[in-house]
Amino acid sequence: MPPQKNKKDFHYLRYGIAADKKYLIEYINNYGNLILNAKTVAFSGEQLFLFLHKIHDKVDFVIDPETHIFQHDRSCIESTTKKNKGKNVIRKSIRALVEAYGNPIDKILKSKNVLSPKHFDDKDIPEFCKRVLNFQIDTVKKQESESDVSEYFKFLKEKKLVKEDSITPSYVIAPYFYLFGPDFKEWLGLNVKFIKNSITHTRKRNFSLAAELVLSQDILTDRKKLDLIIKEYNQLNLQRIYLWIDSFSEHESSESSLESFIYLLKNLQSSIINLYGGYFSIVLKKTGLCKNLEGVSHGIGFGEERSVVPVGGGVPAAKYYLKPLHKRLIYRNALRSIKPLDGSKDKSSFLKNICDCAMCQMLVKKSPLDDFQFYGITKPGKDFREYPTPKTIEFCIRHYMNCKVKEYSDEIKVEELDSKMRSVYQKLKGIIPDEISHCIKWIDVLNNVSS
Repeated sequence: MPPQKNKKDFHYLRYGIAADKKYLIEYINNYGNLILNAKTVAFSGEQLFLFLHKIHDKVDFVIDPETHIFQHDRSCIESTTKKNKGKNVIRKSIRALVEAYGNPIDKILKSKNVLSPKHFDDKDIPEFCKRVLNFQIDTVKKQESESDVSEYFKFLKEKKLVKEDSITPSYVIAPYFYLFGPDFKEWLGLNVKFIKNSITHTRKRNFSLAAELVLSQDILTDRKKLDLIIKEYNQLNLQRIYLWIDSFSEHESSESSLESFIYLLKNLQSSIINLYGGYFSIVLKKTGLCKNLEGVSHGIGFGEERSVVPVGGGVPAAKYYLKPLHKRLIYRNALRSIKPLDGSKDKSSFLKNICDCAMCQMLVKKSPLDDFQFYGITKPGKDFREYPTPKTIEFCIRHYMNCKVKEYSDEIKVEELDSKMRSVYQKLKGIIPDEISHCIKWIDVLNNVSS
């Protein structure tokens, strides 16, 4: 009998850096799916193998093949080090991907050119797709027998500290490129060819195929281009699409952009996973306003939006997630919001009106305005600037994760959300006016969709 997975299947988390592992284990019962980047898998396969063996009986995972990173300016994948005497060289984690994916990527990078659609001959596409798909299927699993951890893993199995179940992704994702700019149609045509060629190979290996759709905000708001994307992807009859809109902030986007986002969700006929989404996406999912929005993903402490370039990851800033606002704020703005939101009188008022998560209950003991400092303690760095302490970062991350668990599990009604968001807007508009415009935008868009 296969292991019983978590039922929190619409809550997706992204694995960013090694430090994320402790939080992914701590919150293991609160999410159902994990997204790994191909660079991380290529660079940290051994450590990931052991980590996934600890959690795979609870959650599913997929590997984002990140093929788009090769279509951008070379500076996105290169770095300069003393070891290379100041020369720009392709970063180590990306070199591993180049080796796995082969030509035409390998050939183009050696020629110092930038990858374009013309570099993919139809006769070469099937083999390229096969290599990208096999990387996702085999790379983690092969650590069991081929890596330095194989003996350790054998020991763990003998001690029955890990299970025998295969470590394989729940879906494999076809190669893809970012849709933007004047060459939009050429990249779209290539993506479609990748998907069609990937179908045969995944069937042979008995895996489910998904697509990843990555597009610019300009295309999102261009109805003619958006309709072409919808038409092309709907003809493919895909079970699932992982969606990524470049630098798409649910908080900062205009009403028209939010409406275009909903239009895309409603008209794609596959199940959609929003790879970088926040509370607005959660509302669309939980209220049933976008019925084929199957999942919403974020990172550990941040990651509700992301730009396509640069292609690297990052460490979250220590911001406090203000739950009534459903947004991360710098410390001083979060602190200034407590009193107008009626959370400054005592601990009970803070827990009732600001946050009652385990982290806040531990830190806020008597005086909310005084005790809240634990979310903002800094220390001077070598450049004499102030940086959050490791404890501050940890407190902010745990608080954020607690808030997200609650947001994904709470019942949501548009009518009640309308009242709450308008109230928050009125209380904070004289305090942090630049941080609250989404309150009204969200409500107006949601009401239009509901009517």
